[in-house]
Amino acid sequence: AALFTEDCVVDYGPGLGGPRRGRDVLEAALDAGLRRFAATSHHVSNLEITLEGDRASGICYVLAWHRMADGSPDAYLFGQYHDRFVRRERGWQIAERRLLVAGELGFSVAWNFLGREPMTLPRDTPESRADRPPGRSGRT
Repeated sequence: AALFTEDCVVDYGPGLGGPRRGRDVLEAALDAGLRRFAATSHHVSNLEITLEGDRASGICYVLAWHRMADGSPDAYLFGQYHDRFVRRERGWQIAERRLLVAGELGFSVAWNFLGREPMTLPRDTPESRADRPPGRSGRT
């Protein structure tokens, strides 16, 4: 939470409480929310930053893996972070963050989706593989 301004606004989606205002509120929500995971790994790529003096905006892609603490199957999410940054005495901090989800697997919460119908991947089980048509080798 130290990466965020004291008066930040962060929205990970309606299923996770909607917009949170203030670093202390965000920190408490992250602390409570992360307890449901035994481990997570967030991979951020394709950062695009636009500088405007002591302010900046950015978009990046995120792929997030979550191992559930209760032993249920792992969950995945992929989407974009839309951020606004400000330069303070301590350096750059995130003033606003909004997660837009392109797809997910294994979550049961409402998200802010990325401007189209959400994509939810099927679980890969022997039963689901039996329902799929046979794949091609890719060779002609």
